[in-house]
Amino acid sequence: MIDFIVLHKESYQVSRTPPAIVRIQQDGALQTAALPSKNLGKLLKWTVHTLEIFWWGEDYCGSADVDPEDVESPLWSARVEYSNGEIQDMESANGLPGHVLELLSALAELFE
Repeated sequence: MIDFIVLHKESYQVSRTPPAIVRIQQDGALQTAALPSKNLGKLLKWTVHTLEIFWWGEDYCGSADVDPEDVESPLWSARVEYSNGEIQDMESANGLPGHVLELLSALAELFE
């Protein structure tokens, strides 16, 4: 389950229970897109298998030995909670990788 994806202070929460996607806009306004469980499942599988979100921490985030005081505000962050209880937190101020942009674009399309 993708808990949050954040870009420029707009965030998305993807939840399997209940099956919905919530967009929280910069002004705090909430919008909800309710998807059939089958479609949400496809979105989550695409995120894991095609976009390989589980590697984003290693592929796109800064090294662990960077002093937190020297780091800029992140351009994006993601928190993923897997069904086995594992939690993965990722963020980066070093640009927007293609996979991050693909996911954000797919989520934004659900609200058009």
